[in-house]
Amino acid sequence: MFTAAMVLLGVAAMGLVGFLMQRHKAGRLGNTPLVSTGDAAQKGASVAGEKGAISVQGKLACAQPLVSPVTKTTCVYFETKVTAEWKVSDSEKRSVLVTERREAAPVAIDDGSGPVQVALSNLSNDDTKQVFKKSNKMGLLNVMDGRTLKFGDQGFTVTAGMPSDKGDRIPSDAEYTVVETVLPVLHTAYVAGKADGGKIVAPSWVSLMISGKSRDELLAATASMMKRTKLVSLIAAPAGAVLAIIALVTGHGPGAKPAAPAATAKSTLVAPLKADAPAPVKNVAAAPH
Repeated sequence: MFTAAMVLLGVAAMGLVGFLMQRHKAGRLGNTPLVSTGDAAQKGASVAGEKGAISVQGKLACAQPLVSPVTKTTCVYFETKVTAEWKVSDSEKRSVLVTERREAAPVAIDDGSGPVQVALSNLSNDDTKQVFKKSNKMGLLNVMDGRTLKFGDQGFTVTAGMPSDKGDRIPSDAEYTVVETVLPVLHTAYVAGKADGGKIVAPSWVSLMISGKSRDELLAATASMMKRTKLVSLIAAPAGAVLAIIALVTGHGPGAKPAAPAATAKSTLVAPLKADAPAPVKNVAAAPH
């Protein structure tokens, strides 16, 4: 019972965190001025809000899209990370970053009033899409193949045993994980960032927001998620608290010892006598006459 209470309280905590995140997003969407792309390019900071916050929406143009290295996905931005993890002891693991690569294509957004350039960097996790994640270890075939590990079906390889980005020597029994995240080519986009010299860049205090949804669609989706996460938290929190109190009162709280099993009485089986069994016959010797 106490375990169920802790699970419910954990769900309530996650719901609260989700609610606060969605409320922050809604506040940013509502407080960031939405201007025309032409004004963003020509007037910049003069039409932006506090700290240069600005947003635009319109058709996204990219003359030279990128191709991601692992999955060969056509995109305007990709990020590829390779990490290695191995056991230091029975109870401790170590993880290091082997390589990390980010690349962005030049893009512009135009609502018909003139294009404004957008520098894609420090993107929000809500906007990008993870297209690949796989872990692999060294094996005999990998050693014979020049200590390389192949990931995916597009020829992406990792050289095993190479030093990490900080010079750590990686042991041969390490497990390598490759993760690739992309921002696909969007037909239309909403961008919220900072006005900087006639273009929009990622703010220093928050990530750059770019989405295939319009501002109104994002506001509606955020409001819906706020209601859901709030409802989950309001239901799970009191239910978990009640279960925890009941568990503590009844002695089923943390550290409670399990009840001893009931003793089983031993029974002695006695074979029943048969009613129709013949009486034993005595063998008596005949007396002499």
